[in-house]
Amino acid sequence: MDKIRVLVIAEYADRSETAMFISLHNSGFDINVILNSNSRYIHWLKEAKVPYKTVNFSSKWDKKARRAIRENLESQDTQILHLLHRRAIFNGLAASRGLGIKNIIYRGVVGGVSFFNPLDWISILSPRVKKIICVADEVRSSLINLKFLNKKINPNKLVTIYKGHKLEWYKDLAINPEKISIPKESFIIACVANVRPRKGIPIFIEAASMLPNDGSVHFLLIGEGMEKPNIRNCVLKSPQKDNFHILGFREDLSIFLAASHCSVLPCLRGEGLPRSIIESMAYEATPIVTRVGGNPELVKHNFSGLVVEPGNSKELGEAMLSLYRDQNRCKKISMNAKNTIRENFSLDDTVKKIRELYLSVV
Repeated sequence: MDKIRVLVIAEYADRSETAMFISLHNSGFDINVILNSNSRYIHWLKEAKVPYKTVNFSSKWDKKARRAIRENLESQDTQILHLLHRRAIFNGLAASRGLGIKNIIYRGVVGGVSFFNPLDWISILSPRVKKIICVADEVRSSLINLKFLNKKINPNKLVTIYKGHKLEWYKDLAINPEKISIPKESFIIACVANVRPRKGIPIFIEAASMLPNDGSVHFLLIGEGMEKPNIRNCVLKSPQKDNFHILGFREDLSIFLAASHCSVLPCLRGEGLPRSIIESMAYEATPIVTRVGGNPELVKHNFSGLVVEPGNSKELGEAMLSLYRDQNRCKKISMNAKNTIRENFSLDDTVKKIRELYLSVV
């Protein structure tokens, strides 16, 4: 049987996505990839001899990108177009019009889709979309429940496939806490997020006030936007202000997760399957997440982490305090968290399900 010809468009392909492309290529699919030239793991594709082309998407309406995609589709006689990110979806669907290609798109967040939004009709709601890969069951459920009069998404279009990981990716050594002015014996709690209102960072800062402020507990704020005035002002008002460390965006995030005892994501809504928590679990930082989106699929309460209600700083503070007071329990849960990534979120399982999906649509 001839190889199934697939074009994947990924913009900024992360580690899981890039590894998936390589595994699919190695398993017999004719995979071509289009992605931005500054994608962090593009060298993996080169080393694995996976054919790729760089296109730097300027917007959802990038005519130059659409021409490049169209030329690739026609020259390779592509059967499946797999679109992973917002600009890729808009430009890819426009470029493939009239070619009879099977379009597969990715959805990574809960909500944000409406039958009243014209942009959704040329992306996620387009009748030319054959399958929608949902990163979590909750993402799939949110799309199934999207209805207006007789309008709804066919559930058969929707399939849940978790992003896959390998624990061998998470081997960086922990930073010496003293290098960031934290005593060695301190209990370290990290919060990793790119700041947006729905991420709930002020809730985390407020919750921190429930823990001892004698220097035995320290808090890391990591991600784009953590240096913003509104976040700094929340920290300055906290009784823990001397124990907060605003680190902002870090390429070397892993060394801080490896040094942390606990990792908190206080999201208020919209989460799919948060990568920062997956990486925290791989580094044995016990996760505390809110009961939104796919979080409860990733973290089982009192087994592989703690799950609290969104927006409840008291409950979040109590959860952090409980792990601080019982650090043996914290360690036990962290080991369960690491095993969860190994057993339930493996790259091999993801690739197997993507293979089955490709075979089912052609």
